[in-house]
Amino acid sequence: GWADGTSEGIDLTTTTTRQASYGGYFESPLYIVGTPLNKRQFGEIEFQLVKDLAAGEAIRIKFRVNLTDTWTTIGTYTFATLGAVTSHHDKVNIPETEYIQIRVELGAGTSSLTTPQLRQVFLR
Repeated sequence: GWADGTSEGIDLTTTTTRQASYGGYFESPLYIVGTPLNKRQFGEIEFQLVKDLAAGEAIRIKFRVNLTDTWTTIGTYTFATLGAVTSHHDKVNIPETEYIQIRVELGAGTSSLTTPQLRQVFLR
C-alpha cells in the first residue's frame, strides 16, 4: 500500500501471486544510537518471525548510517539455508555509528503465495 498526501491506494500486479524478488520492504526511522564521542557498534542481529519461514520465503536485512548512504546488506536469510525457523541469530560487523536505519526486504518465490511475516529485529 501507499499514501501520498490525501491520496492512498494499493498496487497489485496479479490476484494470484504476491510480490517476488524482495519487492516488498519496510524501513525503520533513522535511530540515534550514539553520540559523536560515544559511537555505537553492533556485532549481533536477531530477527523473529510471526510464523515459520516457509518454502520459497526469505528476508534480506540491510542498514545505513545516514539518509544519503546506499544500503549495505547485513544478510539474506532463506528457507533453503535456514529451514522452517521462527527466529535466527547471526554475527554482524556494523561500523561504529551515531545513527542507524534498518531496511527489511521480504522475498517470496515466483510461484509462492506467501511472504514472511516479520515480528521484530534486534541489533546488539
